Amino acid sequence: MTGYADDLPAVPEPLDSTAWFDQFPLDGIGDSTQWCARHWAPCPLLGANGIGATTELMRVFLEEIAVDGTPEQLNAQMDAMGRICCTLGDARMYEIWGHWPPTASSTPSAEGEQPA
Repeated sequence: MTGYADDLPAVPEPLDSTAWFDQFPLDGIGDSTQWCARHWAPCPLLGANGIGATTELMRVFLEEIAVDGTPEQLNAQMDAMGRICCTLGDARMYEIWGHWPPTASSTPSAEGEQPA
């Protein structure tokens, strides 16, 4: 006879940030101007707070990446750099999504909606 602990399933190793994003199926999730499907997936698939994550993404751009300028110059900087999420990378995007988990009333979207 084995002990209770011997009968429990093994606890999986935690995923690193790259493996965490790699686990999401991307079918039906499109890219947008500032988000790739891979980094946006937690919103439609887990019901994570995409408005909060997008607001934080823009704050990071303005405070850490952008060179001061007019709104037109800032837009040009964003256009030139491509998707902000990919510029920040998996580790930083994992950190950002950690600030914006699903709420009790969130339900993931089957259509993989994109941010506006």
